Amino acid sequence: MARDSSFVRTYFQPDATPSWVVNPGVLVDVRNMVPMPDGTLGNYCATSAENLPLTIMAVKATSEVPVTAKVLKRAGVPAGGNGARFPIGCETSLFEARSDTGVIGDISKSAAPYNACEWTFDIYGDTMLGCPITPLRGQPAQRPQASTGAPGTVCADLGGTPPRASIVVVQKGFIVCYDCYDGTNWYNDAWMCSGLNNPTNWLATLNTAANLATGANTARLLDTPGGVRAAYRMRDGIAVYKDDSIYLGTYTGNPLTWSHRLVSDRVGQASANGVAIVNGIHYFLHRTGVYRFDGANAVNIGIAKVNRFIAQKMAFSQRWYSVGIKACVREDLNLILWYAPGAPEAISGSSNKLRITEAFAYNYATDQWGYVSKPWEEQHYSDRYMGCPVMASKSDLMAWLDTSIDLNSAKLITVGTVGSNMYLRGTRVGTASAGGSSTSEVYTGDIGSETDSQHLSSVKPHLLQAEEDTTTSSCNVDEKASEGANYYHSGLLVSVNGTSLPWSYSAAVYRDASYNDCVIQSGDAIEFECLALDGITDLSANIVLVYTDVTSNSAQLLSFASANQWFAASASLTADAGKTLNEVQFGIVNGVALGTHRVLFRKVRITNGGATRYRIWAGDDRVFSNTQAGLTNATAPQVASVQSLGQAFAYDSVNRKFDGTIDSRWKRVKLAFANKAVLAGLFLDPKQGGK
Repeated sequence: MARDSSFVRTYFQPDATPSWVVNPGVLVDVRNMVPMPDGTLGNYCATSAENLPLTIMAVKATSEVPVTAKVLKRAGVPAGGNGARFPIGCETSLFEARSDTGVIGDISKSAAPYNACEWTFDIYGDTMLGCPITPLRGQPAQRPQASTGAPGTVCADLGGTPPRASIVVVQKGFIVCYDCYDGTNWYNDAWMCSGLNNPTNWLATLNTAANLATGANTARLLDTPGGVRAAYRMRDGIAVYKDDSIYLGTYTGNPLTWSHRLVSDRVGQASANGVAIVNGIHYFLHRTGVYRFDGANAVNIGIAKVNRFIAQKMAFSQRWYSVGIKACVREDLNLILWYAPGAPEAISGSSNKLRITEAFAYNYATDQWGYVSKPWEEQHYSDRYMGCPVMASKSDLMAWLDTSIDLNSAKLITVGTVGSNMYLRGTRVGTASAGGSSTSEVYTGDIGSETDSQHLSSVKPHLLQAEEDTTTSSCNVDEKASEGANYYHSGLLVSVNGTSLPWSYSAAVYRDASYNDCVIQSGDAIEFECLALDGITDLSANIVLVYTDVTSNSAQLLSFASANQWFAASASLTADAGKTLNEVQFGIVNGVALGTHRVLFRKVRITNGGATRYRIWAGDDRVFSNTQAGLTNATAPQVASVQSLGQAFAYDSVNRKFDGTIDSRWKRVKLAFANKAVLAGLFLDPKQGGK
């Protein structure tokens, strides 16, 4: 009599002990899977088929990149007018998506273009307000921009003498600006407010006494170091965030107008739009974890769950401090998504302008987590600057409503530029793409035992939703001899398809110089291991170290003798002594045979006399960001930070499961879904207890 399959409910908790003996069902990595309200994991997809029916009307420069987008409901809507404004802040321009005309139009003021790495927006009655944040959080260059009346109204400087500022927030009849410059004095810890119900009444400078008649006032937040990074309404007050502190601003009337009380001198957050608000509670990311702030206490909710995972992803200092994480809430799924930028790239001459490359997902009803590696499906293979999320609730979108848009399938919207065209794009969760396919993956923890070898013959995902034909999905099972070892087929995967001879390819992995402060010493060497999975004819694996002086050094492992066998390589770096590492490139070069070639890299390190001095890549470590470079005569490559390939299990279409045979002490399963998937758990057959 056949034994029953054992069902294990799965969940994503990357900081937990990966052993299924300790934490049955734990997933150590997921791609494009987010936590659903019922405790399952649903696929996330945003393909070109989800582009919404709005078109760009004018683009000032082909390099324009959306960096902040938000929908703002208006209080003073005239009869028959639209109930919301939809600004899209770019690097040098300000656009607006209009539901009445179906176009995205330019509403920038007529003077010189802006210089922004991010924007903050708010609404004062019928007036839309926006502040561009100067790259590298430099001195604010613009007064708050104001557009009053119908959608499409061109912006102008807010009337009166408001300061040039980075942050604007409206509360209790006041417009309050933070990080202020009055033309002479710049205090990034200062605030200045308008008069009560008087948006054009301001003090002349930051050193002027309060206007007791109108309530216009200014002061500085000096109890903790650093500048103000963000400000949000919180009930009838204002929550103000510095990098490592939180203040709560309360209206107290004359002579202070707004009093700011220090709530935390250890925790804060650095992104102007990085706070998610749910029922008056603030959720945000800090270098020390994920926090929930209720106005009195900031509680770390990511301990032993995702804090370490997020810290690995966000290891670049500029990702935390310079520009922004964007927080979005999808209320119908109880879902928060923090969209995060990748590594610094030179855009418009500034290394501070970053692209959104991933998102961290949290379900505040179930306290479970997920991760999105592609906010736009094609982001790594086309334009680099895509997928800026639109901060809006369902009621915001309904107020803005374009009747040609199905908000049931577009409750979460992103905006981006492809070439010289700007698009709004809906996001689907737990459902199939409207046209093109999308990909999602899950990686289990360690399944097995330290005491004896165990047999696994089938894997059946418990899918509450899925494509009717899942033959395009895949299952791979990797193995290792002991719990502390690396999986045999785990490492950085570089995959490329040569189209004509000769071909070559290198994948550049960029790292922030302030984080990678590695100076080469005399006697240093670069060492690494490689495994060719296929296409090995006269193939060379290559690692190139690029230094801050733009010179480089490469180490090659030439002509793999056979597939599925690890080989070691090393090269002396003595000639580069004194140079500082800036960039690492993994590549496949000297291609002779056409077709697909795949190589795994692991244990990449700089050594000094055999001792590891600086580790670049080892085992399951994650590459924090990657882009493609140096592509010649090959199709768009794939680079993945964690792979566990191993033995492919064959799909049984009758029983809708994957079959294979593997015997080892420890195993890890990778499942890849081609489009729609809501995963509840796995059936493993036979049971985990052995042969």
